[in-house]
Amino acid sequence: MKRLGTCLLLLTLLIVTLCSCSNRDPRKEAAGERVIAQIEEFHKRNGRLPATTAEMGIQEDESGPVFYQRKSEDHYIVWYGTTLGESMTYDSATRRWEEHN
Repeated sequence: MKRLGTCLLLLTLLIVTLCSCSNRDPRKEAAGERVIAQIEEFHKRNGRLPATTAEMGIQEDESGPVFYQRKSEDHYIVWYGTTLGESMTYDSATRRWEEHN
C-alpha cells in the first residue's frame, strides 16, 4: 500500500511539472494566430508587411493581449506575455512559437 501511495505521489508530481513547463495560453495563442493570418493576408494583398496592426484595422493597445513588430521588410514577430518577464513569441522566419525569457 505504501508503494502505491509513493507511485501516486510521483505521478502527481510528474503531471504538475509537465503542465507547468509550458507557458502557452490557448486563448492568447489563438489571438496570435488570428493576427498572424491577418498579417499574411495583408502581405499578399499589399506586397509588404504592415508597419503596425492599425494598418490592418486592429486597434493597438499597450495591454495586448498580442503584440506585433515588423523586424524588416519580410520578417516580423508576434508575441504575448505569459508570466512576468516571459513570453511566447512567433517568428515569421521559423514559423514557430517559442518560449522567451
